[in-house]
Amino acid sequence: MNDHELLDLLASLADEFGVPSVAAGVWHAGKTSFACYGVTSIENPLPAA
Repeated sequence: MNDHELLDLLASLADEFGVPSVAAGVWHAGKTSFACYGVTSIENPLPAA
């Protein structure tokens, strides 16, 4: 899974479960992928990073 595929998955899951932000990392077979999606909070909607 590359970073773009992980981001697509996170976006889909965040929308499905109605959460404002999600971040994840995956390490498999010596390769690392990570992604952030959404905003830091509903009251102060800065991009998740």
